[in-house]
Amino acid sequence: MEWGKRLELCQFVYDSAVIKKEKVKPYRDTTGVDVDTYNQVFDVIDISTPRGKRDYALFLLLWTNVLRRGEIAKLLVGDFDLNSSKLRVFGKGKGVDFEWIDVPAPTAEAIQDWLDCRGKLKPDDPLFIALDFHYCGHQLTGDGVYNIVTRTCARAEIKKRMTPHKIRHSGITDSLEISNGDYRKVQSLSRHADPRTVMIYDDNRFPVPGGN
Repeated sequence: MEWGKRLELCQFVYDSAVIKKEKVKPYRDTTGVDVDTYNQVFDVIDISTPRGKRDYALFLLLWTNVLRRGEIAKLLVGDFDLNSSKLRVFGKGKGVDFEWIDVPAPTAEAIQDWLDCRGKLKPDDPLFIALDFHYCGHQLTGDGVYNIVTRTCARAEIKKRMTPHKIRHSGITDSLEISNGDYRKVQSLSRHADPRTVMIYDDNRFPVPGGN
């Protein structure tokens, strides 16, 4: 364009301060599994054992409140209030920002059942703990949540490779289906800062005919 101006072949002026190059938004795979497929995990969880009670509460929470694994790893006993069915969730960063979110009654009851089997607890005790031989009693890490999800979904013979974030994708997509695409309502559930992120999920609910 600059050479066009010099040769008097171009009559308009390009102002880079006004016209900015459009950023290319990378494609995000937000596909997951439907609720019937997800329910297969509950068929392989034995809720008569402490491990089963923990995993049952964990898998319910991952779906109903679409939490990130890092958010779950930060949870303490004092962050859960059974009376109001609320959970205090801290953000992705290392700051102190948090919000209280509503937890469906079945999920709240499952969390309380898990806590009851552990005996007397203090508010600053971790909400979810490891139960394996080497780390028993330690706070469950994000990697620990990841491993529980991948192992349990494999035992449930779910064909798609599942991770905590894939469950989050699935729960958000299911919420959009239930709310008939009300992305504002789903944004409140997913706690995405930008509603356009939720709109990506909504767009991906309707594959382009003939697309790959």
